Amino acid sequence: MNMWDFDRYKDIFTQIYGHAALMKLEDEREAKQHQLMNVMGDEEKVIFRKKYIEIMEEYNQKVEIWDTFSEAESEAEHDRIHDKLKLDEELLGWNFVEYVRGEYPQITKSLPDEYLFSTCHLITRVAEQDIKMVRRAYGYEPLRKKPPEKLFTTEEAAKVLRLQVPTLRKYIREGKVNAIKIGQHWKIKQREITKIKRSGIK
Repeated sequence: MNMWDFDRYKDIFTQIYGHAALMKLEDEREAKQHQLMNVMGDEEKVIFRKKYIEIMEEYNQKVEIWDTFSEAESEAEHDRIHDKLKLDEELLGWNFVEYVRGEYPQITKSLPDEYLFSTCHLITRVAEQDIKMVRRAYGYEPLRKKPPEKLFTTEEAAKVLRLQVPTLRKYIREGKVNAIKIGQHWKIKQREITKIKRSGIK
């Protein structure tokens, strides 16, 4: 077994060879990691960081549509989008493994694929300032935390829409107005109110 494969067998390795031997193994592995990251050029690293940012941009765009689904649909969509994110990240990791094995065979020959995969994880998640630099270089806007959308009670919404509360509740029951039930109360999103004010209730 390759000495670098012992990461998943730390407990067994420690029992047989002792804790000091495990620490030595991990120090050697960390030295190899730094050697690989140091010899890689900045342009090479940017290639993988850019791809990672593209993956996260797609993910963030999809996240924004979650609140347009019902609770059950939103949970299913959440799982689907997360599965896609994990697959994209995994593909990026294995592309990195294939690349560095071809470009740096002497450094990577004693390292298992799993370890090189984790090196990609470190390179694509470096200092926040570096990620911002890459985002700007490729025309992405800085990440901003999206404020939560305002939810109106039926009383508040009725006042804005100039409707009687019982009338608004009737429209909700009939499906003419989209609303979310939280506990025993209906809540209406800002975008729904804006849509009604623009186009009316159909």
